[in-house]
Amino acid sequence: MKKSVISAIGHVALQVEDLDAAVEHATTIMGLRVVEATTTQVDLTHGAPRHSLQYIAADADGFDHLGLEADGPEALQEIRDRLERAKVPLLGEGPIDDCLGEGIVFETPAGMIFEVYTGMPQDQPNYAGTGIRPRRFGHVNFSVEDPQEMIAFCREVLDFRISDHFRGGAFMRCNAEHHGMGMLKGRGILHHHAWEIESLADLGRLGDLVEELGDRLIAGPVRHGMGNNLAAYIEGPGGVAVEYYADMYKIWDESSYTPGHWSEDDPGWYSRWTPDLPGERFRGLGAHQAPGVRERVASKS
Repeated sequence: MKKSVISAIGHVALQVEDLDAAVEHATTIMGLRVVEATTTQVDLTHGAPRHSLQYIAADADGFDHLGLEADGPEALQEIRDRLERAKVPLLGEGPIDDCLGEGIVFETPAGMIFEVYTGMPQDQPNYAGTGIRPRRFGHVNFSVEDPQEMIAFCREVLDFRISDHFRGGAFMRCNAEHHGMGMLKGRGILHHHAWEIESLADLGRLGDLVEELGDRLIAGPVRHGMGNNLAAYIEGPGGVAVEYYADMYKIWDESSYTPGHWSEDDPGWYSRWTPDLPGERFRGLGAHQAPGVRERVASKS
């Protein structure tokens, strides 16, 4: 199989009403480090990348954009060509952030803003922080009105492959990890962003930490059926959930893999360990595409 034009899920940007509280959550619970901070935006990282999470001050919580790493300049040009053939106009010719090498910004069929780029600096120093520091940024889950339209777009333009079918949508991958993006039927939101940690022990540490700070895990720990990963969830800034996970299934041989079909009637899709499903607090989270992003991107071009 030919190499994918997308190599990784790179970063996520969220608009938040309370920027200071969002940064405190990211540093004291998630274990991230502030790279750059202004009165309107804070960039954070989990390790060497210049940023993997961005919080932007706003009047209301919302999803700003998702950053996807192109597999080099030729892959980025191929995506440009595919968007042109699909008659999808660019919102911006160039990356949103000045630190990136090259980039393009466009609106997906579901109205979500994606940025595809090359040249994310990998120059941040190692650090010993507080919280449960993740190993890397892993995936996102969206719910959209027409998941099949978005799935087709991600497959045809961005080379995502389907790993499992579920709830009128699918979990898709851009590399060996079982999923980098979930695209399910729903109300047009980013539901959660997810970060890989070392092991189940880190999920225990996460539960202890949020309890000490006066909160609780909102779901998990569980072992998901889809992806076979260990997972636990907390409520994060911006009205979205934050997942920490480990042991995600890897698909190394594309030719021998057949996507699964999971029924919502079987709770094994969510947990192989228990029949209990997440509660209302978990299900009620999610951030709609924030207004003003298109205009901000256009003003940079």
